[in-house]
Amino acid sequence: MVKQIESKYAFQEALNSAGEKLVVVDFSATWCGPCKMIKPFFHSLSEKYSNVVFLEVDVDDCQVMQTVLCASLLFGRSAVSHSP
Repeated sequence: MVKQIESKYAFQEALNSAGEKLVVVDFSATWCGPCKMIKPFFHSLSEKYSNVVFLEVDVDDCQVMQTVLCASLLFGRSAVSHSP
């Protein structure tokens, strides 16, 4: 199951509650063609790997996250890292 994230607070809460589980985050936008293409695959992975936390952030709906991280996929355990 993919959890929709709508705020920076909800994002941090989801990361904190994941504990030691792997977290995969899809940052996307409705106008982004490649984002639309990967969405079905991303959702199928969430069904296949129930021990992994899958999060989805629409950067247009959650604009504070847009300034923090660009449209991308992140994978991590107990931390988030990115390069500008």
